[in-house]
Amino acid sequence: MVIFKKVLLLLMVVIMFACFIAGVYLQYKFIYTLPETPQSSIGRIYQLNVHGSIVYLTRGEHLLLEWLFWTGGAATAAIIIISAIWEPFSKK
Repeated sequence: MVIFKKVLLLLMVVIMFACFIAGVYLQYKFIYTLPETPQSSIGRIYQLNVHGSIVYLTRGEHLLLEWLFWTGGAATAAIIIISAIWEPFSKK
């Protein structure tokens, strides 16, 4: 059971960092490649503001960033809960 707890915790850490890195990468990729004005004809109506740089995303791009944010947040919460309840790396 101790091995399972350690593996689960490390899996959550990997997921958290993967979501963070992917989210930051995509935000900056979008900032440098997408239009700065909305294009309602093709669905670019979702505003993304990164440090004052504003671009417009499609619904799919917007949902991808939202999914990464919430998944990373859930993984972070899982890390906190697992560490607090199970203490998988304690020296007991």
